[in-house]
Amino acid sequence: FAIIGNVIDELFTKAPHMSLEIVPIAENLYEQIESGDIDLAVYPEEPLPPDFHEVELFEDDYVCIVRKEHPLAIYAQLKEEPPIEELNRYQRIMITAKGGKYGHTVGNELYENMEQRTVLWVPYFLSVPFLLSKSDLTLVLPKRTATYLCKIEPLVILPIHKSYSSYKARIIWHHRNHKNAAIKYILHRENDRIH
Repeated sequence: FAIIGNVIDELFTKAPHMSLEIVPIAENLYEQIESGDIDLAVYPEEPLPPDFHEVELFEDDYVCIVRKEHPLAIYAQLKEEPPIEELNRYQRIMITAKGGKYGHTVGNELYENMEQRTVLWVPYFLSVPFLLSKSDLTLVLPKRTATYLCKIEPLVILPIHKSYSSYKARIIWHHRNHKNAAIKYILHRENDRIH
């Protein structure tokens, strides 16, 4: 929603007859796109099957969010990164996609360098602000999404060490859809942005 919210007005202004259905990412996402059940997906960086295309939307830093009264919130006031050993003292939430906790998890590559214990897996970003605001749990996620979620509940953003990998959002689609009007529009828009 942090992505679609920024372009929804433009989409319906430029394509007033368009309709849009947003569905959760399923275990068989690639098959859904290949069969035409789904036209395209906004999906993080991951190796794609053959005959798939992609265009990068943006690159974003990972951050951590916690409730305003969390012991780590002092680092937000100081505008400093919490030391890893401090983060590791608190349990975390993971956002899952494609098959629950054994599928893709947002920020999984970042967590490989941390020793925090995951105690809660949730499939939807919008449930997270309410869970964080009532606990000392933490969540690592892309900064754009974190900024959006901090408007829902009183949460704060903590910077994470820049040596960790960044998040790359991209649109993916199957080759059979390559000449689709929506895909052509996205590619045209991206070319305008790059040039």
